Amino acid sequence: MRQAERLVSYSLIYVIIGLCLHTNQLYSQGNWQLGVAIGISYSDFLEEQVSMTDDENIQFNGLPESSFQIWNQYNFSNKIGFNISPGFSWRGARLSSDRDKYEGVYFMTPLSIQAKLNKLISFGAGMEYSYLISFGESSNEEVYNLTDEVSQRHLIAAITNVGISVNHKLSVNLEYNHGLNTFYQLSKFNRRGGFNDIVNVRNQSLKLSLIFHN
Repeated sequence: MRQAERLVSYSLIYVIIGLCLHTNQLYSQGNWQLGVAIGISYSDFLEEQVSMTDDENIQFNGLPESSFQIWNQYNFSNKIGFNISPGFSWRGARLSSDRDKYEGVYFMTPLSIQAKLNKLISFGAGMEYSYLISFGESSNEEVYNLTDEVSQRHLIAAITNVGISVNHKLSVNLEYNHGLNTFYQLSKFNRRGGFNDIVNVRNQSLKLSLIFHN
């Protein structure tokens, strides 16, 4: 199973390199913009309670996470553009009750339509496909690989963003990501013991990115 995961990871890296080379060739047409986006995000889980035997629901707190993307945008005009920016992100959350952390590594490909409100401000909306490469739990000094226990590794999310152009080479982007499908079911023994509290989780995040582009 781990060999298959490595093969998928290497394949995704080759895809990113291929996209970069292909986009760099198309850049000569003048409508393409190419760059690198480095982001820091507040990542959290959306909880859906399946069963509950305690008075308190299973809840998560957010974690600071990071991302790296190859930023590509094709501008149909000086007002409308199409953005595709594949890359890698780290997403997760901390369990409120015992402070265990659940984190995953993702290959992501967001697709969005971008509209310029004026020379400085733009906004956009679209969808994101992401593939969960690995997922685990860390408790104190213990680390557990939960990748084989996830229910769905191919994930879809709705995204929306606001961008500010600092200058011709640098932009700042604020993006909200709302996961649409469950990828993991967490089961915990309650305080009475012998019964499980079960919750389904989805990703959500608020990400701030610096985009260095041509």
